Amino acid sequence: EHGVKVICTGDMDLIGTMERNWIDRCVEQVGDDMRCYLPLWKKDRKECLKALLDEGFEIIFSCVKSPFFDGSWINRNLDWRALQDMEDIIERGLTVDQIERGIKPLDLCGERGEYHTMCVDGPLYEEK
Repeated sequence: EHGVKVICTGDMDLIGTMERNWIDRCVEQVGDDMRCYLPLWKKDRKECLKALLDEGFEIIFSCVKSPFFDGSWINRNLDWRALQDMEDIIERGLTVDQIERGIKPLDLCGERGEYHTMCVDGPLYEEK
């Protein structure tokens, strides 16, 4: 009806107990006239973030979740220092209590909903 042939998402991995990507499943229901493109699927998280920073994108944290982040991360730039801080969080690991509560380790790209970001400037933008 609208001429959409491809749906492209930034999904990088399966979430929770999912066995397949949800968008893939939805596209299959439409039929052979549509396909799903997942350019970041299973890509190295650190390399993806480094590429964004190397390209000059300005990204801010718009929402964060505990136990990994506190309110000081909201509006913080996702820059080289933030990347290092997130790697430090991963390196510290989880507490026994967090493991017992079923908390998974921090995904560097927030694929389990640990954080959300907003790109506010970059090489593709005409103005900020």
